[in-house]
Amino acid sequence: MGSMVGGLSAVGVVGGAEEQQEGLVGTPISIMAPRADGFEVVWGVNGLCLGRVEWQGGDGETGVARADAMGLTPQGDDVLRVRVAGLKPGKSYRVRA
Repeated sequence: MGSMVGGLSAVGVVGGAEEQQEGLVGTPISIMAPRADGFEVVWGVNGLCLGRVEWQGGDGETGVARADAMGLTPQGDDVLRVRVAGLKPGKSYRVRA
């Protein structure tokens, strides 16, 4: 599964269905707000928690994006959002939250 986002090809990955139902992750990630150098990642959670997004480029380059130093930017009681920036246009990336 993949999608083109602002000239970037991204693949989203989140834990298995069993983990989603019983753990803190409430929904699969949604990749939104594409830009030339990145995008926003939003996902639902089942309780107070920290969030981060890990990415890996096709060339093996990796990185981690956090909303702030604590990794927490709630959009409500049950939604987290992380902005991913600094990616190279035209490259493919795997994304995990």
